[in-house]
Amino acid sequence: MGRGTVQLLHPHVVSASASTAIVQDCVYSALILVYAATGQPVPNQPGGTKPEYDGIRSTLTLAAGGLWQVSDQSGMLGSCPAGY
Repeated sequence: MGRGTVQLLHPHVVSASASTAIVQDCVYSALILVYAATGQPVPNQPGGTKPEYDGIRSTLTLAAGGLWQVSDQSGMLGSCPAGY
């Protein structure tokens, strides 16, 4: 399970059409994965177990009922390149 916090810093739309949008942000992540039974950190986590800034890019697709859903997401762990 995940334990910790993730804080969005400045999410913004970088492109949009009638049915898709791309949103990116630099997020502060203090989230780590732990075993539910023991609360101990899962070894070999991407990014480790230290808080970091991560660049996140999400593709949203307009679904039935007018709801936007994440259809794809990628990240750059430990880094927020220019523009994020």
